[in-house]
This record gives sequence, structure tokens and C-alpha cells, in this order.
Amino acid sequence: MKKYSWILGMAVMLILTGAGCAKQVGNNSTGTTTSSQKEYITIGGIIPLTGVAAEYGANENKAINLAVEKINKAGGVLGKDLKVVLEDSKCDAKEGATAVTKLINVNKVDVLASFECSGPTFSGAPVANANNKLFLAAVATAPGLGEMGDNIFRIAPSDAIQGKDLASAIYNKGYSKTAIMYANNDYGLGIKKVFEANFKGTLVGSEAINTDASEFRTNLIKIKGNNPDSVVLVLLSSKQYTTVLKQMKELGLTQQVFGTETMKDDSLIKEAGSLMEGKFLTYYQTPSTSIRSAWAKEMKEKNGAEPGVFADFAYDVVMAYAQAIQKAGSVDGTAIKTALQGLKYNGVTGEIAFDKDGEVTGGSFSLFTVKNGKFEEVK
Repeated sequence: MKKYSWILGMAVMLILTGAGCAKQVGNNSTGTTTSSQKEYITIGGIIPLTGVAAEYGANENKAINLAVEKINKAGGVLGKDLKVVLEDSKCDAKEGATAVTKLINVNKVDVLASFECSGPTFSGAPVANANNKLFLAAVATAPGLGEMGDNIFRIAPSDAIQGKDLASAIYNKGYSKTAIMYANNDYGLGIKKVFEANFKGTLVGSEAINTDASEFRTNLIKIKGNNPDSVVLVLLSSKQYTTVLKQMKELGLTQQVFGTETMKDDSLIKEAGSLMEGKFLTYYQTPSTSIRSAWAKEMKEKNGAEPGVFADFAYDVVMAYAQAIQKAGSVDGTAIKTALQGLKYNGVTGEIAFDKDGEVTGGSFSLFTVKNGKFEEVK
């Protein structure tokens, strides 16, 4: 894998300057532990528990708790209980490196995970790689993560795939003049670049928005002036999507809307109501298997509701790590990396195996629409 010297230099600088004062959060958290005191196998995770993507972090945290509970009831990993220590990334790129540094230097975790958001994942990954710590990402999908080092893996398909699939879906539906509104961060910019390079029609408008934006009329007026036949939304939360859809209606924008995987959220249908009807979006292909059905049932029984969006990927990160560490026979980084490279795990998101760059193999996206208030795959 390609390594960038400037990235590693930044990582080393962060390591030498220490972890700062990042707040330790989550009900799986633990205090500082020395290697001689350790009675657990510990995964250190960064996750948005506050900030624009907190709703996704809450979904994922529930799945993490279930995974840890199941693993420990079955005897743990290498005869020890598994523990997950969580640091709040706030879905902010500036927080990732600091959080990962703290997990390594203060919490002394065995392996690392990023459960959500490309920005903090991309800033934290070089720190993990420089410390020879395994770093497994769930839903942090901006292209290029595999180039950051030999210790970096990801179980969700890259947006290099999603951007192409979205471009094809829109053009194949008969739309040739589209505009895009995207979050101005690693995630949004990553999809926008891939989409722009692969769309066979004409991109007539492009509006970058701040990740914490709550007002979109100015952007939408610009888009309306370009007279597109469709609008692509790459946003970060159900609240943002709801506001955009309401303001589109106010401004008389009746163009067909296409979204990305962050749009496939049941809470968005509740918040936006009929405004979601007939909208299209791309989302990861997920299997209809007994493994997934059993997991969904357990999640509902434990939490009183269906599992939220992205919970499945968080669950599989924990389960994949447990299997790899058990196979490695120790918490040695090289041994775990070898185990991950040869992993074939049937998870709730499908079969998980990695290519030479640490990217999940066989990942793809399906097109969904909203019909009668429910997400439905377009066959």
C-alpha cells in the first residue's frame, strides 16, 4: 500500500505531543490500564456520540453493546472478556487524530476501530498505522482509505463504488442535467468527485455546504436558477435532509431527488413525511440471510426498536475483530493483521473478506425508493 510521508509525519508529531484532553464516553468505556493490569481484550473506537452524526453513533453504540455482550457470554476472546472503549469523534476531522492518540497512549487499547464518518477516520488512520495498531473502519467510506497504510481495513464499500453506481442510476433513469448539494467534508467531497467523473450527463450545479448547516435556501435558489432535471443530496443527518426537502418545496423545486446511504433512515421518513415519497437513494447491498434476521430480532428485543441505520456495520466490526484476534492467538499487531487478511466472516452485512488494500471485497450498492412510507429496493 502507498504511504504518504507527510501523513506519517503528522502522526508522529501527534504521538509525541500526547493525547490532549479528549473526553472518554460511552457505556463501554474504561479508565487507564497498564499492560500488566489488563484483564480484557480492548478495542478502542472513535464514534460520533455528539455532533451532526450523533444519531448514527447512537445506532452503532447499541450494536456494539450487543456484540460485546454476545462475545463475552460465549467465553470472550482468548479466554478474556472483550471491552470497547469509545471516544467521541463528533464526526469532525480535527477530533480523529487526537482521539486515536489517546486510545493508544492513555487507554492502551489492543486494536482500533472507526465506526462512523470519513473525516476523523482519515485523520486517525495515520496515527494508528504509525503505531502499528490495526485500524478497522465501518461506515467511513470516502475513497482512498486503503492507501493510508498496511494496518488499515474497511468493511463498508468505498464511495468510489457508490459514486459510480449513483451516477449510472440517475442517467439510466433518464436524467441528464443534474445538480448536486454535498457536505463539504471528506465524505461529501469524495462522492461528489467520483459522481462528477462518472456522470454521463451534465452537472449543471454544485453546492458545497458546511457540515453543521441548517439553512439551505441560498444554495437551493442557485440550483433552481440552473434548471436541472434532478438534484443529488449528499448530507449528514435526517435533520438536514428534512430541512432541505421542506425548503425545496417552499421554493418550488419539484425536480426528482436522489440521495446517498445517509438518506436511508427510518427517522427521516418520520420527520419529512410525504416529502420523502418517491425519492431515490443508493444504499449498500445487504443480504437476506438467517444471520441478519436473527441479529435484527436480537437488536429489537434488546433495544425495543428495529436496528437503526449503520448499526449492522458497527456490529460486524466488533465480531470480525473478535474472530481475527482469536485466530491470531494473541494481541500482536502483525498476527492480527495476518488473520484479518485471511478472514472470511459471514456477518450481518454479508461475507467479509479483504483485498490487498484492506478494502472489503464484493461490495456494491442498490437503488432504493420510498413507496407508501417505506424504503423499497428498485429491482
